[in-house]
Order: sequence, then C-alpha cells, then structure tokens
Amino acid sequence: MPRKVLRSACLGCLLTAAGTAQAEDPRSFPWEKASLSIGGFVSTTNSELQLNSESLGVGTVIDLENGLDMDSQFSTYRIDGFYRFGSTRRHQIEMHYYRSDRDGSRVTDQEYQIGDTVFPAGSGITSELDTWFFNINYAYAFFQDDRVRLSGAVGVHTTGIKLKVSSLGSGVEEEEVTAPLPVIGVRADIALTERWRLWGSTDLFYLSYDNYRGGLMDAAIGIEYLPFKHVGFGLGLNAVKYRVEGDGDGDLSDINGEVRYDFAGALLYMKLFF
Repeated sequence: MPRKVLRSACLGCLLTAAGTAQAEDPRSFPWEKASLSIGGFVSTTNSELQLNSESLGVGTVIDLENGLDMDSQFSTYRIDGFYRFGSTRRHQIEMHYYRSDRDGSRVTDQEYQIGDTVFPAGSGITSELDTWFFNINYAYAFFQDDRVRLSGAVGVHTTGIKLKVSSLGSGVEEEEVTAPLPVIGVRADIALTERWRLWGSTDLFYLSYDNYRGGLMDAAIGIEYLPFKHVGFGLGLNAVKYRVEGDGDGDLSDINGEVRYDFAGALLYMKLFF
C-alpha cells in the first residue's frame, strides 16, 4: 500500500475526529466518537510459500523461516482507527494497517523451484519478503449501554505480498501479489471503569471463487488505560491465520501457487480519541 495514501488516510481520520470533537470528556459517554491508535507490534511468524510456473510446473513448498532463514521473530508497527457516526454512535467505520519487511540469506541444502527459476542445492540465496495487511470494516452495535458494546462487522481484508529471491548462479525471481478477502466478525467493548476498557474482536471468512481460494482468521484482545482527556494507552494480543491459493488466472488475485501466513504477537500502543 503506498505510504502517501496511508498518511493521507490517517490525517483524514484525525481531521474528521478533531472537527467533530465535543467539549465534554469523551470517557463520560462512555463510547468515544473517533480514535486513532499507533503502536509497536512484536510478532512470532510461521509462513510457507509455493509459487508455480506454467513452464516448469508445481513449485517447491518453502518454509520461509527455515528454508530461507528469515527471522521468525521481529518487531514492526501497526495503525488502527475508527469513526462512529449517528446520534447513538452505533455505526462504526474502522481501518487497520500492519506491515512487516523481512530478509534472509542462506546456502540451500536442496533444490528450490520458485516460480520460473530453479535454485540448485548448494546455492547461496538471498531473499526479501514485504507483507502488509489493510482492513476496512463497517460495524454496527446491536447491543450498547453504559458498560457494554457488542457489534457485528463486515468488511474487506487485503493482503499485499512482495517476494524477491536471488542467487548469483541462478538469477532473480520476483513475485508481487495483492489478495483481498471479504470478512465477517464480531466486536466487544467493556467499560470496566471510567479509565479502564477491555476490548476484543474476531474476523473470519473462507472464499472459493474462480480458481481462487482464501481463508482468514484474525482474533485480538486487549486492555486500555485512559488517563487523559484525549490520550490513552493499550496493550493487546493478536493472532492471524491466513491462506490464499490460486492458479494465476482468477479475477480476485493473480497468484499462481499458495501462501500460508500465521503470526501471533503483542501490541503496545498509544491512542488518541475524541
């Protein structure tokens, strides 16, 4: 996702929220109208990739952490935001953005076919993998009082993957994929006290259409402390299981192969709310 677009989206959220902010302390509603959270994310990842070729056939299934020596543990950042509209604030538009950039280097102990390139055993391979998630959802609070807010959500989870594998003896293989998945989910927010909040969310879906198959499970839980009128802090846990498979000719994605991406991690963030 272009970073200029991301910055513009975040700035738009802040301007919208600032323009609709009220004089009262938003903790007293108790559900704030808008929020933007930016934090660090420490993750443990397990991922597999298979890229096929029309000329060479089915590619090698590669464990990226073990096969290409990419880091399984790393730190990155994550951005979350929402805007609630309507007099009751039951309607909510939300967005989530996460990105990770990893690389690896190793001498292979077996032959790898990645797309249209074959890397023989004993090749010195360097690799780069850039991954980003961008979600846009609409949620409606079907139950809401001064302590509890329960919502159902629908939206689109989009994953971008850019892989580059190279070797002096075999050449370079590059693949870039953008794969969207529609999702449905639930949200829960609990006001433990005026300053403490507990929240949780789950998104999931499976789709098989036009030589394209994808599945997603995204679950998170966290707690927030709101010591100031417009600033709070939070700690959360997030786990994602992601699968996508295609033959390169689908309407939804041009991937020719299969991607499996699992991660779980801890999120520490600052929250601006109005």
